[in-house]
Amino acid sequence: MRRYECRRTMKTTALDFDAVLNTYKGWEGPDVEYPPREGVDAFLAELGRHRRIVIYSCRPIRKVRAWLRKHKLSEYIDRVETRKPLASEYVDDRAIRFTGNYTECLHDIINFAPYWDPEKRNAT
Repeated sequence: MRRYECRRTMKTTALDFDAVLNTYKGWEGPDVEYPPREGVDAFLAELGRHRRIVIYSCRPIRKVRAWLRKHKLSEYIDRVETRKPLASEYVDDRAIRFTGNYTECLHDIINFAPYWDPEKRNAT
């Protein structure tokens, strides 16, 4: 099977751009560019062996693609989208996992703080 055919049959993992691939620490404006997170290249290389990778972001696609090229990460990415795509898994710094318990889910929503915001995390 050719690599292209193999990739078409793989499951897809969708990754949020800010705070998953880069060192985002809160909104500072549309033109602020954050450096890659340490280890992101190895993570994407290994993930890409097992899944198609789609990046989603509210940022313009052209800016995300330029950032990926600049940091030599575009080879691992299948697509970049501005909406959350259909995928087998989602990796997002603002995600809350639903485990079947609405009481726990409501608690997690009300007390949510992203990992990169120590002020909010310490307040909960």
